[in-house]
Amino acid sequence: MDRKRAVGWVLCAVLFIVAILCIGVSCAVGEGPKKYAVRYRPSDASEGIIMGKTDQFILPGEDADAVEAVAEKGYIFIGWSDGIETAIRRDKSIQGDMTVYAEFEREKYTVKYTAGEGGKIEGETEQEVAYQKDGEPVTAVAEFGYMFVKWSDGNESAERQDTWITEPLEVEAEFARLEKTYQYNYNYATGGDEEKEVKIHIDHMDAAEFSVPEKEHSVFGGWYADKERTIAVTDAKGNRVIGQELFRMPTDTLYAKWTAEEEVNYKILLVFVTEIDAHGPRGLNGHTIDLEYTLTEEEQKLCKMIPQKLEEKLNEIFYGLINFEIDAYYTKEPVTNDMITGSTGDPINSPIYITAGEIPEVRPLINKYRAVMTAFNLNDYDGKYHSTILAGLGSRKFAEIYLDTFLKGGDIEVMWDASHEKYEERWNRLLETYLHEFCHTIEHEFDYADYHGVLSTCNEVDKTPLELTEEYLLGLAEYEGETVGVPYDYWIGNVDEILVRYNTIMILNGENVFWGELQRENAQDTSDQIVQNIPYGGTADTVTAIAYPGYRFVKWSDGVTTATRRDENITSFFQVWAIFEPIE
Repeated sequence: MDRKRAVGWVLCAVLFIVAILCIGVSCAVGEGPKKYAVRYRPSDASEGIIMGKTDQFILPGEDADAVEAVAEKGYIFIGWSDGIETAIRRDKSIQGDMTVYAEFEREKYTVKYTAGEGGKIEGETEQEVAYQKDGEPVTAVAEFGYMFVKWSDGNESAERQDTWITEPLEVEAEFARLEKTYQYNYNYATGGDEEKEVKIHIDHMDAAEFSVPEKEHSVFGGWYADKERTIAVTDAKGNRVIGQELFRMPTDTLYAKWTAEEEVNYKILLVFVTEIDAHGPRGLNGHTIDLEYTLTEEEQKLCKMIPQKLEEKLNEIFYGLINFEIDAYYTKEPVTNDMITGSTGDPINSPIYITAGEIPEVRPLINKYRAVMTAFNLNDYDGKYHSTILAGLGSRKFAEIYLDTFLKGGDIEVMWDASHEKYEERWNRLLETYLHEFCHTIEHEFDYADYHGVLSTCNEVDKTPLELTEEYLLGLAEYEGETVGVPYDYWIGNVDEILVRYNTIMILNGENVFWGELQRENAQDTSDQIVQNIPYGGTADTVTAIAYPGYRFVKWSDGVTTATRRDENITSFFQVWAIFEPIE
């Protein structure tokens, strides 16, 4: 019994000890001292990192482990968010949770620009630029007598802006004594034009040798620094007549000046149809016309600018060779159905148009000019009466310009805004149309080389239609291995013969009427039309207008009031109409 009691007491003692140990462990785990969270972070992970333990749990009063803020490339450490300025820190005697941020900023580099002898720098010469940012633009400017060569790092552009800076930069602009290359503008010289440029050194100007070109039917007048030929660089023999002031002029081109061996004037009349009021049948095909349009104020403004622009362009092309004089006439009466040519059945192959010879108020003028071009707006943007891609027509002496084709889809105000980016493009397009049809007035009269054939070589020779047109007018176009175009003889009137035509036919209410006939000198028979071919500047045979019974002769369309006439000094396609009227 005592033994069993002893064993029981031992078991009780063991259980008591175990219980005491469990209670101790429980107290240690659940009720020990609190630890504080200490965290270190970069303000922007792309700018820097934290070296060391970024998340720490510290007992109260104890010290945290040391950490270090390390900047990424291109950045620098500037401080911690709690004001500590050292990159390495070890926080002591921690008394609570804390989170601090390491702050960084982009490193800044010095970008410096200097100028060598003979120039200066425009712009900020010394800049502080943050990492991977762009500097401010600068320009190397040469002093008079010098020229910019390059920057010391090889950059050959005087203007520069260095971008994406990642390290310090210092460069110097290098200059040298001025040597300038000038391109020759021979203005269609026909000889001595092999050299394309001349180099002139400011310290050795006498060493420059200038080309002395030749041009048929013209006399060379020297080289000029401006397109208007007012600032002479050389005389007619190629001797320099200007000093170092040449280098102050904003040009890199020298222009040849030419004077014609003999003065040649070429007169053109531009007719502008102000109003159209045309209604009724067109011939016997059953088609009718219904046109009623008056030029707007803006369109009239454009029409008043065209003559000067075209005259300037032609005189620029023929500089010193032919003098073009362009007059303008703006119709005062509406153009009616009887004055319109063509049918309405086929707007592509047989478009309607208005030609000067069919406008009574214009007829008195046409024989005073070698070419007459009529412009009008049919307001036909749907292509009912003419194809909307048809810009103009050209025939012997006469040409027609469709203004509605040109104005289609375009802003007309561009035409008088010289600062507009499309100003030159739009004017060149319109002038090209006029010159295109002008070429046809010559081509169809004298059967010179096929103008459209010349234009077909645009891509082959890498020239614009306008450039080829200029060459054609000067007789310098290349086509099928030959030099073709309008010969100089045409401009001075040295042509085989001139066509002269006298008419009696009149159009009334859309029908042809005959109220008289014509009698040619020394001819037995009469006719409603007399056609003659005479030499340039020659005299036509005498012609008499004879009225039919019941009618009387009034005058000729050019204002001549005598029924019998003999026309002299005829220099271009000549035609007149005898005008009759019923006797009441």
